[in-house]
Amino acid sequence: MNLNFNKDSEDLIHNPEFLEWVINPTKESDLYWNQFISANPSRKMEIRETISIIKGIIPKEKELSVEAVNHLWKRIEKDTVSTKKTIFRFSGWMSAASLLFLIGVGGLIYYQLNQTNELPINYESIAKVNSPDNEVKLIFADKSEEVLHSNNLDIKYDSKGEIIVNSDKRLTQKMEESKGEDEQLNQLVVPRGKRTSLTLSDGTKLWLNSGSRAIFPVLFGKVKREIFIEGEAYLEVAHDAAKPFFVVTNNFQVKVLGTKFNVTAYPDDPSSSVVLVEGSVQANVDSKKITMKPNQMMSYERETGTAKLNEADVLPYISWKDGWLYCEKETLETIAAKLSRYYNVKIEFKDTETKKMTLTGKLDLKTECSGIFNAISSTAPISFDIQNDVIVISSK
Repeated sequence: MNLNFNKDSEDLIHNPEFLEWVINPTKESDLYWNQFISANPSRKMEIRETISIIKGIIPKEKELSVEAVNHLWKRIEKDTVSTKKTIFRFSGWMSAASLLFLIGVGGLIYYQLNQTNELPINYESIAKVNSPDNEVKLIFADKSEEVLHSNNLDIKYDSKGEIIVNSDKRLTQKMEESKGEDEQLNQLVVPRGKRTSLTLSDGTKLWLNSGSRAIFPVLFGKVKREIFIEGEAYLEVAHDAAKPFFVVTNNFQVKVLGTKFNVTAYPDDPSSSVVLVEGSVQANVDSKKITMKPNQMMSYERETGTAKLNEADVLPYISWKDGWLYCEKETLETIAAKLSRYYNVKIEFKDTETKKMTLTGKLDLKTECSGIFNAISSTAPISFDIQNDVIVISSK
């Protein structure tokens, strides 16, 4: 990235790296420009307006190349008289946009100039927090925290951003007034061994599985609804056709209007997935857009960077929220990894052959972990022993 240029609004318009970021963003360019925005808060409004102008001249049916955008701005410069080159004047750009429309530039979306353009949020820069004593932790926008002591919590945000826990306890948070139009983000951290349900201010409901976290606005903005998920969550999204809902993970983004689906995106798992129960979603993986129908699963392999879409029985992927683990010819190693996360216990195998055993059936997650392995050992040729708080599994 070229750091040696004067990043006022006009220079940004002509900077090919900035244009490429707006038109074809990547993880690297998102990280770079978000760092620049954080380091230059006084330029934030100018950057917003610059992005709005660039997107306003991109035809809806296709994206413009950087060369095409540069050519358009050269035509603007030729026909627009301005002596103040370092001050971004919105009315001037409106005139330039009108000029583009009059000279026949196809696909100009004029009303976009009046839309608020929300800058992408760098969720990876928001630190993951370890909860003390493995308790659920709610972190507010002002960095204050609330530790919640329960295995199965129900947290609800109302339309004003007020919080109710388990129907009776009310939490207060300091609402920052200096943010202007920026959404104030809260973070919910669910440690291993705990589960939590969360209702957002728009009525969307999430069930967060063990070892997961969600980053979400107290109140959603005017243009879209967006949250970040790490780990596993089942969502029932409140319908709002005017304000699409986005779920962002480290590997892909899911766009919905109103639907039910499960997202699995644990950072230490080799793959991530989306399983659609109802409605329709679009998974955006790198530059590929995958439209999903009910009873389909989109899986993403981190090592190869490939995504696949397959038909799927959704029940095994969503039953965890109701306290069941469905298995269909699943290896004992895979089952043990899920149980380890769900119960926050360490599970080891004495031999590799035991890991490869497969199991079909359902396990009651409402029982103790030892009860799970008692049930497994009654049907499979395995035995288990608890040694120093570690469950050790071996073949009979």
